Amino acid sequence: MNFKLRFASKLVVLGGATLGLAACGSSSQPISAQASASGASTSAASTGSSKKVPKPPAAAGLVAAVSPTQMQVQSTTSGEVTVTWTSTTKFTVTSLGSISSVANGDCVRVVTLSGTARQIAILGQSGTSCSALPNAGNFGGRRKNARPGFGVIVGTVTSVSSSSISINPVSASGTSTTASLSSTTRVTNTSSGSSSNLADGDCVVVRGSTNSIGTVSATAVAISPSVSGTCVAAGGRGLGGGGFGGAGG
Repeated sequence: MNFKLRFASKLVVLGGATLGLAACGSSSQPISAQASASGASTSAASTGSSKKVPKPPAAAGLVAAVSPTQMQVQSTTSGEVTVTWTSTTKFTVTSLGSISSVANGDCVRVVTLSGTARQIAILGQSGTSCSALPNAGNFGGRRKNARPGFGVIVGTVTSVSSSSISINPVSASGTSTTASLSSTTRVTNTSSGSSSNLADGDCVVVRGSTNSIGTVSATAVAISPSVSGTCVAAGGRGLGGGGFGGAGG
């Protein structure tokens, strides 16, 4: 009788050990297969997380005050921000122009709606290579959630008159695109500048790093005039609509 009890106890112990091993490998896959699956999941997650997300400006908004070495910016996202610069900081200036300031050979970005130019931004004077400008090739397509008939063309002006403008796009060399002009077509000109171009009430977009107390050290500053005291373009970019695409950017 005692022998039977001892034998039964050993069976219980062995059964428990078997159950324990089964619990450790609860999946029906072999341990090596589980490890491979786990590695694949980790690899997939890593691949997904490597996608680059565009970095927003360090500051964007109206200039509230300017001194020789810094300015106060009423940022559209984080309130008043102190911005400093150095001799290596790049400044660009966007100013208002007219159709007469657009010439054949200029590099332009044209925003159209139903075939009519709403805005013409001169990114470089005649002789400038449009394809050499930063991000010039990114403006050839339709923007997500854009209004029907909306378009953006970046390219070289092949002809311009009081009623229309033709552009040879960067994205489709040799295929000219023509847009109509109207009395409301707005023309802007972007060129290299300096800190001396800054003035109270201007719109700025600032790229750079922010320290622990919130001060921005600028590497690039795009300046454009405000409209009725506001920076109307997307992202606080003022009339330039991109800020860093032109000379000196």
